[in-house]
Amino acid sequence: MAESVPCNFISILARIYQAIEAMNNTNPYNATGQVEKSIAIYERGLALDASSAMAHWNLSLSYLLLGRFQEAWKHHEWRWLF
Repeated sequence: MAESVPCNFISILARIYQAIEAMNNTNPYNATGQVEKSIAIYERGLALDASSAMAHWNLSLSYLLLGRFQEAWKHHEWRWLF
């Protein structure tokens, strides 16, 4: 049983990575005016990995598009980490 743990762990990490990559490719939603949909995807992704600087950055841009400046700035600061 101990041998299956690393495989399961790697599988879980791979799924998280795939989810984050998919989340970071949602800018077409912003381009087509579906900004709220984009925000929901980024928020779900950040629930998986709260340390993703790219997700925070993209979320900040989505908030800025809607004029939600106070929410945007707290995520905007993550730009310095990549």
